[in-house]
Amino acid sequence: MRTALMSTIMATTATTSGAVPSTFNNNHHHQLQHTQRRSLFTATRNPTRFMPLPKNAQEDFTAYNEIDLPSESRIESIRKSGIAAQDWVAVEKVHGSNFGIYLLDEKEVRYSKRSGIMDNNENFFGYHILADEFSAQIRIISDLLKQKFGMSYIGRLVMNGELFGAKYKHPLVPKSDKWCTMPNGKKFPISGVLIQREPFPQYSPELHFFAFDLKYSVTGAEEDFIQLNYDEMIEIFSKVPNLLYAKPIVRGTLDQCLAFDVENFFTPIPAILGLGNYPLEHNLSEGVVVRHVNHGCKE
Repeated sequence: MRTALMSTIMATTATTSGAVPSTFNNNHHHQLQHTQRRSLFTATRNPTRFMPLPKNAQEDFTAYNEIDLPSESRIESIRKSGIAAQDWVAVEKVHGSNFGIYLLDEKEVRYSKRSGIMDNNENFFGYHILADEFSAQIRIISDLLKQKFGMSYIGRLVMNGELFGAKYKHPLVPKSDKWCTMPNGKKFPISGVLIQREPFPQYSPELHFFAFDLKYSVTGAEEDFIQLNYDEMIEIFSKVPNLLYAKPIVRGTLDQCLAFDVENFFTPIPAILGLGNYPLEHNLSEGVVVRHVNHGCKE
């Protein structure tokens, strides 16, 4: 049974009604999440050592903030403030490994795990098999942002999400027959990738990416990052070919989102990926993330 309520708040610092509690007068990401009682971000660590990155490589890395766990009293304070009556969305929490796609100086594409930008030859769950698609998508996003906001240049663009999949144990669904080839020439099968050790949820025998945040810095400086709010983000994401992203399951007040029956929520992602005729028993979603739609501010 999934009985734990693990909650964090993703609230805007600029609201249209009601005072913002002092606990929200900061620029950190805040999210409200139902999930199972287990680590939110599970990933095996590759013990292989790699050549160190150039000294300035990690200067481009921007950490994705951990999800925090506010108390019921903090949730109640949100209700009292008036923020809870505004628009919120509940989106699926995909179980995979945190992954970032960077476009630097509109030229170089780099990739990050939770701890930093990776060496190009680091074997991180086979992401190289998707690298060409990632490179095309992040460049499309850059063009869409410049069109939308009238910009001529973006120094640093970051799309955060979850790398997931490579596991779907159904008797009629074959394992992936694809192989990942890294820049150094090493190869390995996607069927051998193990992103999650838990039996469920399962999504696909192939590797996939699920986008849930987008931010940019015109100058490239960390202090100039601007995070897109939810509606801006999905407007951009919806125009990017083959990009899977966090669509709303529920949209309404905070309490309407909290009322969603997460305990009986089966992940819809296999069906989205073409496996609707091959459902798995017990394939419950890891949970949902509830976020304020107007969240979006300078980092």
